[in-house]
Amino acid sequence: MKRRKIWIILIVPILILAYLLTCLGFFFFEPISYHAPDLSADAKYSFDQYQNFAYKKNNSFYIRTLTPEDIEESPDDPRMKYVDNTIMAIADESATFSQISSLASDCGATVTGYIEVADFYQFTFSELSYFDILKKCSDMEKSDLIEVAFPDYFEETPLADTDDEARSINNAYYYSMIHAQDAWKYAENAEPIIVGTIDEPVDYNNPYITVVNQDLYSTDCFEDLSYGTSHGTHVAGIIGASPESESPGICPNAQICSYNGVSISLSFLIATFADIITQQNVKVINISMGYNSYIPVSASLGCESTIDFIRSENDFMAAFFDRLIDNGYDFLICVAAGNTNGKSLYKTASSVFGYSEKKILRKLDKLNLFSDKPEYCDAAYSFLLTDIQDEDIRRHIVIVGSCDEKYRYSEFSNAGKSVDLVAPGENIYSTTLGNEYGYASGTSMATPFVSGTAALLYSLDSSLTAKEVKDILIQSASQTVSAYGFTYPVLDSGAAAQYVTEKKR
Repeated sequence: MKRRKIWIILIVPILILAYLLTCLGFFFFEPISYHAPDLSADAKYSFDQYQNFAYKKNNSFYIRTLTPEDIEESPDDPRMKYVDNTIMAIADESATFSQISSLASDCGATVTGYIEVADFYQFTFSELSYFDILKKCSDMEKSDLIEVAFPDYFEETPLADTDDEARSINNAYYYSMIHAQDAWKYAENAEPIIVGTIDEPVDYNNPYITVVNQDLYSTDCFEDLSYGTSHGTHVAGIIGASPESESPGICPNAQICSYNGVSISLSFLIATFADIITQQNVKVINISMGYNSYIPVSASLGCESTIDFIRSENDFMAAFFDRLIDNGYDFLICVAAGNTNGKSLYKTASSVFGYSEKKILRKLDKLNLFSDKPEYCDAAYSFLLTDIQDEDIRRHIVIVGSCDEKYRYSEFSNAGKSVDLVAPGENIYSTTLGNEYGYASGTSMATPFVSGTAALLYSLDSSLTAKEVKDILIQSASQTVSAYGFTYPVLDSGAAAQYVTEKKR
C-alpha cells in the first residue's frame, strides 16, 4: 500500500520531467521548418516571367534568365536562398559600361544584366560558393567604380493577407469609412491612370478590371483557375474595378499594369521596378507582399543578424531608387505593413534569422515555455522597402497598416513608427479569379485602398509630385487609430480628392 502511494506521489513529477525533457529535445534538435515554395511549381508564373525581360532585351536593359536549378540554399540558414554564382551592383554614376565590364573580367565574371537608367549591373561567375560571393561583394565595393555590391537573393514573398477566413459583411463599411462616394464624385471627370501591381498576376479576363500589359503573361497562368489564389485579382479590384462591378474600386478610372512578385530574385524585382517606372511610366505601385514571417519576427525580437540582413537589402534598394530619382523619375510605392503581429517563434540555436517555427514543439509546448513573441512586430522589418533610412527615398514610399470597421487597429497588422497610414483591411469584398467575388483580410487589402486613392489624386492633377501625394494622403485624414503607443492617420479618400480638386481650381 505504501509503495503504491509513493508511486502515485512520484508519477506527476516524473510525467512533468518527461514532458520537459521531450520539449527540450525538440527545442534543440527539431530541424527548422517553414513554408518553402515549390520552385518547380512556381515556375508556372515565376521563372517563365523572366522571359518577359528577355523579349525586351536591348543594349540598355536586360537581366539573366533563371531556372529553378539556379537557386541555392545558404549554408548559414536553409531559409536564405540565393542565385548561384551571381552578384548585383550599383555602379558609380561616372563609371562606363566598358569600365565595369573590365572590372567584371578582372574578377572572373561576365556582365549578364544591365539597366542603364539605374547604373545596375548583374555579374555571373563560373563557380562561386556562397561565402565566395560575400567576399567578392566586399572586394568589389573597394573599387571606386562600384557604390554597392550585393548577392542576388531569392525572395520567398508571402502575400500580405491573413490565414484566417474573412467573414462576410455585406454593408461594405469601408466605403463609408474612407468616404468613397465623395471620392467617386470627384473622379467623374478624372483622366485614366495606370497603377502598377507587383503581386500574383491579375486575371485579365475579368470584365471589370482593365489590364494594360496582357502581353507579359504566359497564357497558361489562367488556363487553370484553381492554380494559385485570387490575391492579385482581389487587390486589383480594390484599386480599380469599374463602377459596374459588385465591388467598385476606389479609383474607377484606373488601369492595371500587373507584374508577378511571388518567389522572385532581387534582380527580377529590380528589373520589374525599372520596367514599370521607366518603360511604362507608372507613378503608383501597389505591393501587398513581404518577407516570410520568421524574418520580421526575428528582427522584432532583436536578432542582430536578421536586422543586418534586412537593412543591407533596404540599402541596396535605396541605392537603386536613388538612381531612378536622380534621373528624373517620380513614383509612389504603397507597401503593406505585414501581418505577422502576434506571431511567436522558437529560438534557433544557430541560423541567420535566429528564430523558427517548430511544428512538433508547437504542439507539445502548450504552456509556451520556449516560444518568443515581440510586444508588436515592427513594420520596418516587413520587407526590403520598409526600413529604408534615406528620407528623400522614404518620401516615395507609403507603409500601410490595417484597421477594422470600428477604427481599431487590426490585431494581425504590424506596427511601429514606420507605418505612415492606416486603411480598412478586414473583411474586404472584391474581385477574384473566374469573374467571382470574395472576402479577404490583411494589410494586403488595406494597401490598395491607399494606392487607388493616390492614383485618383494623380488623375485629378498630373502635376503632383510623389511627396505631395503622400503628404495629402496623410494630412487629409479625419480619423486616427492608436496601437502600441503610436497614433496613425486613417485614409480619407474623399477629403484627399476634395483637397486636390479645390487646390487645382
